[in-house]
Amino acid sequence: MDPTFTTLTPTERAKKEANLRRRLHRRGFTLRKSVNRTELAAEFGGYMILEESSGFVVAGLNTYAFTLDIDDVEQFANR
Repeated sequence: MDPTFTTLTPTERAKKEANLRRRLHRRGFTLRKSVNRTELAAEFGGYMILEESSGFVVAGLNTYAFTLDIDDVEQFANR
């Protein structure tokens, strides 16, 4: 994961995530976070962005699901 992600406190990360969820929702997207609690799992702590109307994954699905980190989500939201 990106060093920026690990330097955020849990509160800062939650605020950033909530802000990104709102921004994406206004543009017609849904932010999903992996619910896998196994730290060794590839998707642990990762994100995926879906189109709200169709449920189609638009980012975060490569060789496995939830491949985005919080900074990747922010880059997508800033497009």
